[in-house]
Amino acid sequence: MKNVRSFSHWIKYKGGLWQISSLQDAYSCINAAGITVKYQNFAEYCQTVKNDVWWAHRKLIRRFSLTAPPLSNNKYSGLNPIVASSEDSSSWNVENNKNNKKVLRKEICSKQEKGVEKHACYNITTLNKLSEKRARSNKARPVDKLAVLVEILKEEGVDVCTLPEPRLKELGMNGESKGDSNTLITGQGYTLYFSPATNINGDNGVAIIVRNACLTDIEVHRVSGRLMWIGAKFNGVYKAVFCPYAPTEMHSRVEKLKFYDEFNAEMLKVPAKYTVKICNGDYNARIGKYNNDWSDVRGRFITGFCNENGQLLLEFCLRNQLCIMNTYFQKKHYGTWHHHRSGKWFTLDYCLISKSVKNAVSNCRVNTKIDCWSDHVAVDMSINKAKLSRILKIPKENKPKPKPRKLDYSKLRSERELCVNIGKALDLRLTKELSVEARQDISSEQCILKLTSIIQEISEKCIPRKERTDHSKSWFDVNDIKMMGLMDIRNGYLKRYREHSGTKAGKESLRLLLRQAQAHVTAACNKMYLGHIEAEADSMKNALDKSGAIGYYEVMDKVFGSK
Repeated sequence: MKNVRSFSHWIKYKGGLWQISSLQDAYSCINAAGITVKYQNFAEYCQTVKNDVWWAHRKLIRRFSLTAPPLSNNKYSGLNPIVASSEDSSSWNVENNKNNKKVLRKEICSKQEKGVEKHACYNITTLNKLSEKRARSNKARPVDKLAVLVEILKEEGVDVCTLPEPRLKELGMNGESKGDSNTLITGQGYTLYFSPATNINGDNGVAIIVRNACLTDIEVHRVSGRLMWIGAKFNGVYKAVFCPYAPTEMHSRVEKLKFYDEFNAEMLKVPAKYTVKICNGDYNARIGKYNNDWSDVRGRFITGFCNENGQLLLEFCLRNQLCIMNTYFQKKHYGTWHHHRSGKWFTLDYCLISKSVKNAVSNCRVNTKIDCWSDHVAVDMSINKAKLSRILKIPKENKPKPKPRKLDYSKLRSERELCVNIGKALDLRLTKELSVEARQDISSEQCILKLTSIIQEISEKCIPRKERTDHSKSWFDVNDIKMMGLMDIRNGYLKRYREHSGTKAGKESLRLLLRQAQAHVTAACNKMYLGHIEAEADSMKNALDKSGAIGYYEVMDKVFGSK
């Protein structure tokens, strides 16, 4: 690996169930895995690392599939050190493969928060594969960064990730083509859509990688090497996700204005069905400290000074009703790009979302775990699905429909006129069907099916359905004058309370009167219910005293229902 931080991150995503308790164990781990690093010996390694001890339960407990098995003569109490010997490592890994998969599956499930949709932005710097010559000289970086990135996104539970500056130019550089010349199937349930780089004025292309399971009805719009967007139905909500890559401060003002004019034009072209707009990307902007003039588009966090790109970004957000979500959550770190000369971090990547749904965002943070050999770090944004549905007032899907009531066939016994009407309707319908069937050659089975469907259709039209009997309200007496008077008083106060448009004190007094009236109605209902129960109990007792089983069960059916 190119440095200790990258090595620790590599162990974090590839690491295993052992614990590294000293620098010697960590260095042995490097040799056991067969990784070539810049440290020539253990002494040079110790001079570079500041910490003397790495506790595994804090940093390095993960599934380590490339290292050697633990030794039986373990000198550490309760710890399994990683050593340089790699004998029988393959057999040991085969035996523990099932356990490792279970552990990894649990970790992945814990990362994917329930009811949350994750959007991320990560300036990947490049997604091109290394040539053989560069791969030999730079053994720390994998040949295919895309495969590593997909694995990290899957582990972190990211649904959509925008990738400014992937530098992809040709088809087939990574993954498998999906038919579209600029669409790649990356495997593990993700698909990459990219707008190719032209290398004109720092134009290095943009891309969006999405998880296939979370979206449908997708449409892709490739505007230029600096802007693209996809529209799709994400978890039942139509969203438009943009991936911008703004010019840096080194570019002229004309180029910056051209980019934002193009961006504004695309925002106006988005169809009305896309109720949520998300613009996660690298804006190369510093928006400065909080100012009341921009309170509609940003929060109180993130400080510093505002540059020209930052001013253009704030104006763009104000024009398109977007909010910069990085600024609404207090975090320890906000920097997304590392300046190597000064060693400082600056916030250049931002997550924007429509102002109308900003309350649905539950978190927005810098995610250092998405580390894939770049001078940028990722920013992810979590959207609460349930809260978003409430804000947009989306009806719940798959709501069970109430079952239709059964037909009341007992009416056929008592109502002769109903039987006559059904017979006439059947005669008319069958004469029409027989005249049509005489012209066609129809089998006997089809005739039987046709006859049953006709009878069912006419029965549903003519025969009434059973009435629903509510036994729980049988105690309520509608003719009780006292109860009706109390309910009229309560309804009068309720109407006045709803239509009141005066002072707050007047509405509060009406609310108290309404509460008192409701309390009187409730007390009267309770008294009526108790009287009903006492009367039924007396009738049941009288029926039992007279040995009248029929009368007893009639009262039982009246109180508790036929069930």
